[in-house]
Amino acid sequence: MNLAIAKGISMLQMAFIGAVLAGESALRMVGINNNPEWFAAVQENKIGACMGAWFFGNSIVSSFHSTGAFEVYFDGKEVFSKLKTGGLNAQQLFGDLDAAIQSHYTTQGGDLAQKSSAL
Repeated sequence: MNLAIAKGISMLQMAFIGAVLAGESALRMVGINNNPEWFAAVQENKIGACMGAWFFGNSIVSSFHSTGAFEVYFDGKEVFSKLKTGGLNAQQLFGDLDAAIQSHYTTQGGDLAQKSSAL
């Protein structure tokens, strides 16, 4: 549902930008012979209107695409998932990441302390 709404907003955004750039002829193509007042104001500042439509439209579309997901993977394994934990706790995130790194070096037959002191 959200994806369909986002696509619809993107299409409206592009149609508006196209109409602004085409000018009065775009309105005549769709059967509007009298220019609305707002369209005359938009025609006076085409660049501003196009930039506003671009930024405003993209911010709305991105809100429909946002899932709130934040996941951290280390060595192909999921270390942290905001969706699974229900929130973002930095202390938990760094603790889980540290445990994954320690586990990785332990299974690789090395000691992380020796590796870091060699640097």
